[in-house]
Amino acid sequence: MRTDPAFPEAHAALAITEEFIGNEVSLTPATEYQRAIAEARRALDLDPSLAEAHVALGNAMLRNEWDWHDAKVEYLRALDLDDKSVSALKAYARLLGAIGKKEESLRVIGRAQALDPLSFRIQYDRAVLSYLARDYEQAVAQLTSLLEVHPEFAEARKFLSDAYARDEHWDKASTELLKWLQQIRIIYRISFIKEKTCLKKFMNAGFSQNPAFPFGEPNISPICVR
Repeated sequence: MRTDPAFPEAHAALAITEEFIGNEVSLTPATEYQRAIAEARRALDLDPSLAEAHVALGNAMLRNEWDWHDAKVEYLRALDLDDKSVSALKAYARLLGAIGKKEESLRVIGRAQALDPLSFRIQYDRAVLSYLARDYEQAVAQLTSLLEVHPEFAEARKFLSDAYARDEHWDKASTELLKWLQQIRIIYRISFIKEKTCLKKFMNAGFSQNPAFPFGEPNISPICVR
């Protein structure tokens, strides 16, 4: 952008990066989200037809301000401009799932998966949306299939444990939870998580995060430590 500050794609890319940092890395995400909003708006001032800038703006507005309505407007505008935008389809599907439009969310994420069938992130999103639709059996099947190919995918293993627990398969839930804890190298004395009541307390204390945005690590409380 130093060479060409009026290059809209660069501002859009920076907005996407700032939103990612805010979501995945930063301890003060509001700062990054505000920067993302500013960069996305700058990109759209330069080129209102840039679909990815609309997606970045919607994502940042949703995370920073919980502005569901305007985020939806941005996602739909992005899809009007480019109905094959995978990032717009993914974002819109997650929003639909979060506000309870379960069947529509699955149709939208299905469109994204048809465009990019090898994306493990889309496979994960589809499993999460099945979970939000309370189809825990389908979520388990999708996450298990995903982990067979990508066993290192910690977020998927965490959600697999949650799906098992919601379906009251406590032994399987605790097994996957223990694998996840070991995988992300959280050092707790975790033997008591195997107890059914303790697993429930552990999950209620912070294992399950906002299902609309099932990325990043949850706020874990060592409630099962003796």
